[in-house]
This record gives sequence, structure tokens and C-alpha cells, in this order.
Amino acid sequence: MNSNEHKTLEGFIAYYQSAGFNPLPWKTYHYGPVHSLVLHRDPPFQAELFILSPGVGFPRQHRHPDVDSYEYIVSAHVPLIINGRDVSRIGNARDVTNYGAKYQVRSTDWHGVGDVPKGGAFMSFQMWKNGVAPTSVGLNWEGSPVSADHKALLRQPGSVWIKTVKREVREAQYGT
Repeated sequence: MNSNEHKTLEGFIAYYQSAGFNPLPWKTYHYGPVHSLVLHRDPPFQAELFILSPGVGFPRQHRHPDVDSYEYIVSAHVPLIINGRDVSRIGNARDVTNYGAKYQVRSTDWHGVGDVPKGGAFMSFQMWKNGVAPTSVGLNWEGSPVSADHKALLRQPGSVWIKTVKREVREAQYGT
């Protein structure tokens, strides 16, 4: 199937879920304490798995200027902050899992992932816009990089890096 057969991001997700995982990844990216693995690409759509090391997340607010996505949590609790609000919090509970939850993140949304004490993972289903070819959302970035490794990747040809500085986001800032 190609992108002409699924015109929307939701259609691509349905196709991906019915077709199963592509056995060979397109590319692996190392962003310091965060790793990603592109599992499927059918431009302008892409499926990318993110794995977070214990004790870290994406604490800096950032956005992806050419990508709309849905994030599916595939591990224990992953605190997702979108536009300054922890959308993953369930009531006042801090440690309740959001495994299986789906969150929409638009290209205009500032977002980050709070601390993940035991590590975590999420699938990112993406639709790339503005004629930009899919690579990794970590290379289509507005904001400060999450590590020196990430900064080096953002300096490579083909990356989009808008050097806006936003404050860090930590789960504790949104707790009660």
C-alpha cells in the first residue's frame, strides 16, 4: 500500500495496525538518553518507536514544525505535557499507568515528556507536512536539543532546527 491509498493520519494508523510491524527498521537514532527506531515509512506517513532511558524524558519543551502525530504509550506511565498541561495525569495520581493511551500532538503544540523513573516507550505515528521528507521527529525540531548527541544530529544536513529556547518541563512542576 502507498500513501495514495490512505490520505489521512488516522487511515495510515489503521493500515499500520492491520499490516503489522515491518521486520526491518529504516533507521535508528541515538539522542543521548532517548533512542528512536523508524519501523515503517510510507511518505508522508511514518511510524517511529521511542525508548526512554530510566530517569529521563524530553524535559525541554519543543515542537516539530513539519509533523502532526499521534503518540501511543506502549510502556508504563509516560508523563506527556502538551502546551504546559500534563495530559497524561489521571486525577491526582502520579504513578497510574497511561499504557495504551493515545495523544494527538500537532506541529504547533509545545510538548515534552517528564521524568520516567523506570524508563518508558511510545509509538509515534506521524504525518509529515510542507513537502518535508520523513526522517525522525528528533531531526525536525524547534527548541533546545535534549543532549549533546541530539545537538550534533540537528547540525547534520537535512535536519530542521529552529533554535527557540523554551523552559524545561518536569513532571514535578505539574504535581499537586
